[in-house]
Amino acid sequence: MSLMAAQMLRNLAMGQATVVAPPLGESYAGKSAGTISAMLLMLATDLEREAAQAGTYMAWLMALVTSARPADEALAADIARAAAALDRPHGDHWDQLMALLTRLHAWADDHDPRLAADCREFLADWAGFRLLQPPVPPSLPRGPEPSSA
Repeated sequence: MSLMAAQMLRNLAMGQATVVAPPLGESYAGKSAGTISAMLLMLATDLEREAAQAGTYMAWLMALVTSARPADEALAADIARAAAALDRPHGDHWDQLMALLTRLHAWADDHDPRLAADCREFLADWAGFRLLQPPVPPSLPRGPEPSSA
C-alpha cells in the first residue's frame, strides 16, 4: 500500500494532534505540536488544491503567452520558440512560460494596456491561489445522532 503525499501529511498532522499534543498540554511543546499539526494540514490541502488546478493555470498561461503578438522581435521569436516546444513531453514549460510572461508583461505595460491587464489578472489570480488556506481538519467519525423523541 502506498500513500499520496497529501495523505501522508494528513496522517502526520493527525498524529501530532491526537498523540503528541494532548499529553504535552498547554506547554510550549504542546502548543508547538498543535502548530505543526495545523501546518501539516495546510500543506496537505495546498498539495491537493495545486494538483487539482495545475492544468487550469498551465492552460491559461500557455494561452496568454502564446497568443500575444508583441512588436518586440526578440520577444516574439522567444514566444514562438516556446510555443513550438510545448508539444514536447519533457521540459520545464511552466518556468519558461513564466519567464516569458515577465518579459511580455514589461513590454505590454508600455505598448498594450489590454495585454498588460490580462497579465496582471493572471498573476493576481495565480498568486491568490498560492496562498496557504487555513487548515481543514479531516472529518472524524461521528457518534449516533440524538433522537428527537
